[in-house]
Amino acid sequence: MPLSKEQRHEERRKTLLVWLLNNGSNYGYDIHKGCKMRLWHMYPLLTELEAGDLVTRTEDMSVKRPPRIIYGLTERGRVEALRLRRQS
Repeated sequence: MPLSKEQRHEERRKTLLVWLLNNGSNYGYDIHKGCKMRLWHMYPLLTELEAGDLVTRTEDMSVKRPPRIIYGLTERGRVEALRLRRQS
């Protein structure tokens, strides 16, 4: 069964996040600035990518405020990024 319009948009957003994280780990808000994706779309997608073992979350305790989350790609995520690059 073909994907709905919303499902296709969600897949494109996930692809964009994987491509952005392939350039290096980053804070959520900095990822948001790089892709202009709405935060309420981005964070659930990052959680889905994490559940799929494509993305990692690490708490940055180095600042004197609540910990910030750093997102990065797993090895599986890097393989997926390479696969996506070859498709484009």
